[in-house]
Amino acid sequence: MSGADDTYILEPPEIAFPEIKRHEERLTSFGLKLHYSKMKCYIKESKKSEMYHELREAANIPEGFTEGEDGTTLFGLRAYGVPIGSEAYVTKWLKIKGERITSNMLEIGSLLDQTMIASRHIPSHQCLWLLILNCRIWFEYTVWWHACMIV
Repeated sequence: MSGADDTYILEPPEIAFPEIKRHEERLTSFGLKLHYSKMKCYIKESKKSEMYHELREAANIPEGFTEGEDGTTLFGLRAYGVPIGSEAYVTKWLKIKGERITSNMLEIGSLLDQTMIASRHIPSHQCLWLLILNCRIWFEYTVWWHACMIV
């Protein structure tokens, strides 16, 4: 699966890791370079095996992770902005995203404060509200939420 300059290989380890070398060769034939420093992998904890770790290490690809609030390692990564990983990883990511959306909504609310003078670039609060509804909220909430529900 590819989009823009990102590629995602969704296969079992014995297929995915060897495929990376073939993918690198195909990219090289087009004059492109594979950036190993940007690569991450994820597999469910129950599927990790000695073979997985051997193949991953041979391919030189780290596992995607973040640190939990209690210092534990939460395994996962983002594909097209959607979190994929352990339940704890996804929960943490959703919490951070929710906090960001809440912060944005509070900022928008302060911009719509009737005691403030409207920006000279935006003729009225009603116009500002329409812009907000049709841009930021639609993108950050509706599209993002539906993408998360698919995964």
